[in-house]
Amino acid sequence: EVHATMVDNMLAGDMLSKPYWMAGVHAIVIVMMGAFLTAFIYHGRSWLSFLASVVVFFVSIQVSLYLLDKHQLVFVPVWTVLSVIIIYPVLTMIKFWEEELQKKKVRNMFGTMVSEDVLKYLENNPGSFSLTGQRAEATMLFSDVAGFTTISESLPPDRLLELLNRYLSPMTHIIMERNGYVDKYEGDAIMAEWGVPFAMDDHATQACLAAIEQMEKLDSLREPLYKEFGHRLFVRIGVNTGTVTAGNMGSHKKFQYTVMGDAVNQAARFEPANKDYLTRIIIGESTRREAGDTVEVRLLDKIIVKGKTRPIQIYELLCRKGDLNGSKGEIVKLYEEALKLHWERKWDEALALLGKALELDPEDGPSLLIRDRVRAYGQHPPHEQWQGEYVRETKD
Repeated sequence: EVHATMVDNMLAGDMLSKPYWMAGVHAIVIVMMGAFLTAFIYHGRSWLSFLASVVVFFVSIQVSLYLLDKHQLVFVPVWTVLSVIIIYPVLTMIKFWEEELQKKKVRNMFGTMVSEDVLKYLENNPGSFSLTGQRAEATMLFSDVAGFTTISESLPPDRLLELLNRYLSPMTHIIMERNGYVDKYEGDAIMAEWGVPFAMDDHATQACLAAIEQMEKLDSLREPLYKEFGHRLFVRIGVNTGTVTAGNMGSHKKFQYTVMGDAVNQAARFEPANKDYLTRIIIGESTRREAGDTVEVRLLDKIIVKGKTRPIQIYELLCRKGDLNGSKGEIVKLYEEALKLHWERKWDEALALLGKALELDPEDGPSLLIRDRVRAYGQHPPHEQWQGEYVRETKD
């Protein structure tokens, strides 16, 4: 049968041919197929990659049969098929290994700093953030315990550490529940961000709600902690929104994902400014604008923080929208009207409204501060270019 077939091929002129350049064709096909599978496996889904490998497998066989039937060319598909069988599992294993390394890296970096849901998102979407630096819109929160130096001097180290942990644990839980990122602890101070590394549209709202919930939680903890440790904790918080640079910063041996920028510095300045007004939470005008109608605020002042020349409006964050009681609402209204009158240099009218506000609450810190300032301006008016701004000379 073999000889008969050979004779028939010679008589019919359709003898099989395997040119010398067919080896080069094999090599080119294997390289192209390998590059195609590599790109597909790295950028496609697993089931699509498997489907593509099966397609390449059967296409190789069909091409070989076509060349043999129509052109008497011998194209052996074995090498291509073997390449698919080898390349697909190898590349899949490499991709899986790299993904596991990436997830481990993300988990080591953010595992204790974000909620479990956010962590899973970051692990599954490592391309959603950059560790080498990126510009992003974010909201920063800085909090600090008032008088902590005095507290630390009066407690032994083990008791101080226990008190800090009892305070920091629920505060951290609230931040993470609100999908925030706990950037760092500095003793009693907390720095947290929303919007990086996990992008969200309502980062300002989530930061404000987290600040409110922290104060509510602290109110419930204050007396139990006092009975156990002999100190009542009071906390000041500053919140600001703006464009930041986010990424890994530090040395090549030790680094941390954090944020930098003017908006970060302003948030840090807002926290100690609470001491001036006897308030608990101060937010910037950008945060007020982004938070929208989700919170109740009081226009507090127009200040120039240390190291800056441009005045910005700051607000006292009071509560969630709709939770402001009647008396407090009236005080806020009287205060804001008095504040604007004092910007217009109408000292007497401003003092009259502030007096009404203090009748409702004699301990309202902002009203007390602005009343003293207006009285001083009445004796020594500010310069002619003054537009109502107050220059804060210190950072703390």
